[in-house]
Amino acid sequence: MIGALSKLTKLQILPLINTKSKLYLCYYANLLTLIYSIIMNNLNCSGKPIVAANQTPYTAKQILKLLGDKILLSIPWQPLWLMLKILETCGLKLKIGSDNLISLVNQDPNPDFSIINSLKMEFKDFNN
Repeated sequence: MIGALSKLTKLQILPLINTKSKLYLCYYANLLTLIYSIIMNNLNCSGKPIVAANQTPYTAKQILKLLGDKILLSIPWQPLWLMLKILETCGLKLKIGSDNLISLVNQDPNPDFSIINSLKMEFKDFNN
């Protein structure tokens, strides 16, 4: 998540997408493969999702402000999703697709950290 968002810091105006999810958990994509291999080799997850993220939630506005002092333009997610979907249907290769936006909008509001906590794994806070 952070890697994808950091690419936006080159822009002077950043879109602040209005979603029903008010809080987001930050993770470091370069650690995910290592984390999942450790977990899968040491634990029977019994079908539970593995939440590999810091447990401190942030609002989208906080995350974008931490990435740089930019102007935030609040926009609803539906028109943006439609635009991305149309561009994908026309065959354009986008770095951020409509499915990425849907994932952002439909995040689990109460993630289960039990697997990560049982392994005593901690993730660096995005703000530090």
